[in-house]
Amino acid sequence: MMKAENNSSAPRITEKRQTADKPTASPTSLRMDTGAKTPNVSGVQDEVLQEVMPEVSEKARDTIRGAVRVGVRIHIDPAGNVTSAELESPGPSRYFADLALKAARRWEFAPGKVDGQYVPSEWRVRFEFRQSGTRAFPARTAP
Repeated sequence: MMKAENNSSAPRITEKRQTADKPTASPTSLRMDTGAKTPNVSGVQDEVLQEVMPEVSEKARDTIRGAVRVGVRIHIDPAGNVTSAELESPGPSRYFADLALKAARRWEFAPGKVDGQYVPSEWRVRFEFRQSGTRAFPARTAP
């Protein structure tokens, strides 16, 4: 079992700059590597450039039984900037929901492109908090 070495509340940043042919794995990120790009549905090209993972204190992590799941919806402008984020599924704990929301607002994305034009996009990130660590599962939901 991995324990968090840093008990601060500062989010951990995980870089996701990679190519579609060779995804990188970060052993300290405690998340599932989703690959460089989302499936190319509707001809959209985009990707997560940087994931910011919430840092949970050891005391709070020790209270988790099973998993605490929090869903966050992130709105991205045509330049790839996060314009807003809101809780889609807050889960059972306001503490973990707040950590997830703050971290999601700091994610970075490559601009979305459809037919050569930059477009806004929307992503859903499901954070899963466990005693062993936190993982994030991003998925583009629009366009």
